[in-house]
Amino acid sequence: MQREPLSEQDLPSDVNVEKAVLGAIILNNEVLNEAILFLGTLDFYLSSHRLIFGAMVRLGEAGIPIDPVTLPSLLNERNELERVGGFTYLASLIDGVPRTDNIEYYCRIIKYKARGRDVMTCPHSSASYNETISMLVCSALNCAGVLYPRLECGRCSL
Repeated sequence: MQREPLSEQDLPSDVNVEKAVLGAIILNNEVLNEAILFLGTLDFYLSSHRLIFGAMVRLGEAGIPIDPVTLPSLLNERNELERVGGFTYLASLIDGVPRTDNIEYYCRIIKYKARGRDVMTCPHSSASYNETISMLVCSALNCAGVLYPRLECGRCSL
């Protein structure tokens, strides 16, 4: 049975959670350290969010405050400001940020979605349908371990 290839809409993501993490970092720079413990730039679904998070990390490493002035300035220097949506998009990131103290939970959701994308786009095209399903189940259990640390598959090492 031939299956349709995955489209980008089929891949796991939660853009609102990504925006919440980025907005939380702008509102409270201290949560960047917590976000870095869980996330890398490639964990973000949107390329614009990857660029923004990368710029935040660079500013944080340099000891420069991450705010509505320094962040667009760095992105502009790197010719990335328009690619991320400009000043307006950056300003919108702080709109409706639920709580900055929930950053760990939000980061775990992003990591869970990223792991799901990794499995779904895995280059093991030679794997049989049953092997693929088994790999997805094991990955789901391992990803659940991200949200619930005591729950892991143990059968595979994804």
